[in-house]
Amino acid sequence: YLEKLTIVSTVYTKSARDTMSSLQKITAQLLQKRLDKTEQCSDWMIRPLSQDQLDYAMLDAAVLPKLVATMIQSNPLVAGYNGQFFKVHSHLHHTSIRFVKLGPPIASNCKFHVP
Repeated sequence: YLEKLTIVSTVYTKSARDTMSSLQKITAQLLQKRLDKTEQCSDWMIRPLSQDQLDYAMLDAAVLPKLVATMIQSNPLVAGYNGQFFKVHSHLHHTSIRFVKLGPPIASNCKFHVP
């Protein structure tokens, strides 16, 4: 998942990064949402996958663009690059990130589980 979110290590201080060591923690901190990781330890070898497993996989993938957008929009360091952040930090292009805005933000009815 973005190789431990390489962008986090570029944009945030070490003390902030310490609280963002997993996708679940990053989502909680930046989006104030809780990712339900119940299905993470389910048996992914059994086919067909359950609807809960499919929902989990889709949400894990869907949350990444929202996280990147939030990091970019809410961080003063990134704002200082005047839209050239990814050009200056070209090493981020070599991670698994491909940040392309495809449409509106994740709908509020997505399966985020808020405590």
